[in-house]
Amino acid sequence: ATGAPFKALSWGVFKNWADHMETCAPWVMPHEDNDLRGLLAYARGKGYKVRISGAGHSAGGIVTDGKDDSVVVVSLAEYTAPGEWEFGIRDMPDGSKRATANAGWTQFDLYERIRPLGFFVPAQTAGYFFSLGGIVANSVHGGSY
Repeated sequence: ATGAPFKALSWGVFKNWADHMETCAPWVMPHEDNDLRGLLAYARGKGYKVRISGAGHSAGGIVTDGKDDSVVVVSLAEYTAPGEWEFGIRDMPDGSKRATANAGWTQFDLYERIRPLGFFVPAQTAGYFFSLGGIVANSVHGGSY
């Protein structure tokens, strides 16, 4: 909206998957780098802590404690990364392949790109909806690969 301090999709306030933690922390989803820059500048100017959220499956306290009113929670679920950071596959010296994918993507998003090429990830999560960034950052659901 015009006059907004930064451009991002507002997702309300952060709450985790089990709904046992509601917070006052705004949960926002920037669309591209300029939106993310604006959000970070706004947060810095207000003295807010910026916390990253994936699909909201994190245990209470990892994203926010539910009491701190100086936290803004960012999800990359709506983000489009520039160039090959959105998606790319490269050949490795040993003949294998490596994929680069947007951290906000879910495993479903990744599979949409790699399955038609005959690829599969070496570990499967308990659900297709977890974000790749969350899987890797928390080393869960196959994130150690």
